[in-house]
Amino acid sequence: MNEEEPLQEAEVIDFPHPDSKAYMDLKLRVYRKDNIARWGVAETEIFDSACSLFDMGLINIWWVEGEPMFQVTQAGIDLTKPVQMPD
Repeated sequence: MNEEEPLQEAEVIDFPHPDSKAYMDLKLRVYRKDNIARWGVAETEIFDSACSLFDMGLINIWWVEGEPMFQVTQAGIDLTKPVQMPD
């Protein structure tokens, strides 16, 4: 580096904590970006729907060997139960 050149300021990016929702959202966005070229329309819609259900708290997501796994949460189970109208 030439001493005559002024230093440039770098932007500091806050990286989300690994156990946070923001981290999971980032990981899902990167996974989508990395795989969308080989996915068809149906796979993309399914993945986007799963991300929406995760945002609503209806499913949990965890990772196994770099692939997301999905599980319905109790809120998701409760949502699928039939609603009974009072007599």
